[in-house]
Amino acid sequence: MRHPWDKVANAAWRKYPNPMNCAVSGIDVLRQQSLGDGSLRSERIIQSRFSIPTWVTHMNAGRFLRVDERLLYKPDPYNEDRYFYNPFMRLR
Repeated sequence: MRHPWDKVANAAWRKYPNPMNCAVSGIDVLRQQSLGDGSLRSERIIQSRFSIPTWVTHMNAGRFLRVDERLLYKPDPYNEDRYFYNPFMRLR
């Protein structure tokens, strides 16, 4: 995808709530920062309610999932219409 960096940055900060994804029931922002090199770093805890198999609900004691999300968006130094995206997510 090619978008100007200001649109990528704006979308990264306002990723949730998303009216197109009603499964996200809560979000806690732990940290959001703009780094000196123009990169954006975001750490969030996301609570969601998805339709999941019964055997999974026995493993986590319910139909809610908690996801630790860490994202790093970094502009491409050679092409302003491109960026690097490094996601990390962990289910809890």
